[in-house]
Amino acid sequence: MQKKEINFLGRTISFDPETVSPALLDEQKYPAVSSFALDVTGTCNLKCIYCAESSTMPERQPISPEKLEMALQALFAWSKPKSAVSIHLGSGEPLLNSDVVREIGRKSRQMAKAQHRALSLYLTTNGTCINTQVIDWLIEDQWNVKVSIDGDQGVQDENRKHKSGRGTYSEVSKAVAVLARKIPENFSTTSVLCRGVDPSRVFYHIASLGVKRIELVPVAATKDSALQLSKSDLESYRRFIVDYAQKLADGKTVPINIRFHNRLLRVLGYKNNRTPCGAGRNFFASGPTGEIYPCFRFIGIEKYKLGDLTEISKQRVQDFIKSSGRPYEKRETCLECWAAPLCGGPCFACTDLFGLGSPLPQFCEMTLAESEAAIWLVDFLKENNPEELVRLMGAGFLWDTA
Repeated sequence: MQKKEINFLGRTISFDPETVSPALLDEQKYPAVSSFALDVTGTCNLKCIYCAESSTMPERQPISPEKLEMALQALFAWSKPKSAVSIHLGSGEPLLNSDVVREIGRKSRQMAKAQHRALSLYLTTNGTCINTQVIDWLIEDQWNVKVSIDGDQGVQDENRKHKSGRGTYSEVSKAVAVLARKIPENFSTTSVLCRGVDPSRVFYHIASLGVKRIELVPVAATKDSALQLSKSDLESYRRFIVDYAQKLADGKTVPINIRFHNRLLRVLGYKNNRTPCGAGRNFFASGPTGEIYPCFRFIGIEKYKLGDLTEISKQRVQDFIKSSGRPYEKRETCLECWAAPLCGGPCFACTDLFGLGSPLPQFCEMTLAESEAAIWLVDFLKENNPEELVRLMGAGFLWDTA
């Protein structure tokens, strides 16, 4: 990759991608299990306008007690002894099966303690099933909780509705405010940006609810979808990122923009990888039937099946790694991109299921905007306020969903 000259806010910076390029992956060591995503409900109580799961995944049933037991046993048996493991719940709405979620937390904690292993639990929820009792045991079992909320009442009630058509803002915003207050270091939100939505409006409204860690992601939709971000939307996102970087440079207190902070760390050489995540390598998903897939977005799609809870097929894993799950240096589009080491390549599921094998353009445009701003901010703070740069590095490491 050639050096890139960044012209940003009056500063010209020469960025050499090779200085932060991670080592090539040793693909023969995979599968090397450390994380499981579990689909515990197979369904959702909402009808969001952009739901990726409803458009790509077949109907599923709730997970049975037998399959759940097998999944937990497989995670601890297949991962290296005494190594850290993690469990992720996010397909459908997990809290529709709240008793199972609580059982996962309790049982996995017991298993980890018995084996002297570190365990991380991650729950992504739409927030409509959260109440005081649920919050109490989420805190007790040390869950990292992420709530999907797309912005203020106007945006949220338009995008994320109950199946009856009723909006969800009132109940979700209340849950967000409580969680942000009670578990600030273990809580975040994620917002889907669709056409015509102002990212600044979304981000700072959610910040007003007390949230300290906010993720903004582009809608996952086909290229001809009316929801897809327009050129104007991407320009709006770039303005938002420029303004956000300026606020950080000025020492203002703002919530962590998770995507941007990941980019910031990678500019400094931390967390760089040749894939966007560990899907199909050390991260796997199990559905209600016990079949194994690279991640929850592939559950039920036969061509992505990698095995079941009795065995993961090394051959199928290797086939996935060479095709849909290939690293960025094996992707023609990424080879030409100076920001590839700061990106890690496109989401495997979004690329295959919505991009017909190519990265979604809006994902790339948002990543480029974040990368330029992160390079500028690092350069500025190194010269003017290195202590603030060190603080930001620490803040970025506090929230890790990898």
